Amino acid sequence: MRASLAKAVRQEFAKQLANQLPQFRKTKNGAGYYVYQWMVGPKLCFFVGLQIDSEEDWFTVEVAWNNREEFPGLAFNQSPKEMPKTGGFRMRLGGLWNDTDMWWELAPGWTDEQWESLELEHKMPKATPIAKAMKNVKPHVTDAIERLRKHALPYFVKIAKKYGYSRLTV
Repeated sequence: MRASLAKAVRQEFAKQLANQLPQFRKTKNGAGYYVYQWMVGPKLCFFVGLQIDSEEDWFTVEVAWNNREEFPGLAFNQSPKEMPKTGGFRMRLGGLWNDTDMWWELAPGWTDEQWESLELEHKMPKATPIAKAMKNVKPHVTDAIERLRKHALPYFVKIAKKYGYSRLTV
């Protein structure tokens, strides 16, 4: 993602997450990855990960949980029905409602015709103007946060109950 768009996404995501889901606190960053943690108790932590694509003007959101305080970066599950073998679970948010790898596109990627033009004619396709892509930041982040509230929070409550945290509600 282009730097100015990535910065806008990070800032808008942090702002909306703090307003809508204040139980999540920023914990650590990696290359293009921003993690927020909710300490439910000594044996259960929930995580939200914002992942910014390094090439395209897209981002995705991951949800995770662990029976330790650390983000389960090495775990990757395809379905919320899978139970982790190591105590850590991580998957893309889209898997909670339709088993897909959901990415929010601020600007469309190249079409097959554009790739072909690059290969055959060495013509570089024009990128979507930053100003146009920037208009998509707030509505796309809002959609991601709404889907976290709608799909991830009930899932987290279900996991919390399995760990004996019965008072947790959405």
